[in-house]
Amino acid sequence: MRKVKFLTILVCIFCWLVCIKQISAQEITLVLKAGTPIPLKLTEKVSPKTHPSGSTVHFEVARDIKIEGYIVIKAGTPATGTVFISKKRGAVGQAGEISFTVDYTTAVDGSHVPLRGTFAKTGEEKLASTTILSYFICPLFLLRKGGAAEFPPGIEIKAYCDSDVEVKVIPE
Repeated sequence: MRKVKFLTILVCIFCWLVCIKQISAQEITLVLKAGTPIPLKLTEKVSPKTHPSGSTVHFEVARDIKIEGYIVIKAGTPATGTVFISKKRGAVGQAGEISFTVDYTTAVDGSHVPLRGTFAKTGEEKLASTTILSYFICPLFLLRKGGAAEFPPGIEIKAYCDSDVEVKVIPE
């Protein structure tokens, strides 16, 4: 009988401690506003050779995003985008072109954070010089290709939060 009372008291104490812990660690809901800048870093080289149209581009958040002193998106959080124009450089001096959008990342509570941002790069166009050189010097200059378009890994770009997102954080 004493053992039963002792175990009952232990269970009550444990439940009380758990309740106190939950009360002290209540969530706070913050709003990540639309238009908030989100710095991202490319984690891979993006070019028409590596990313055809429709392929996924991978980023990571460059710095912690804070609201009222609380981190709502941690640095290093993965983000993704989509290539919508991928044109390899061509003969007769045509330049390459690559364009992509930034789509989303994830907040500390796991909520989906839609992002917006469009980035494009075009290589050097060599059409005029190729045509002139092929006409006056040698027709083989028509095989000359234009400049490549690419974004190197590690480059930092700025995307923006596309809509208001509620993020739950637990104060420490």
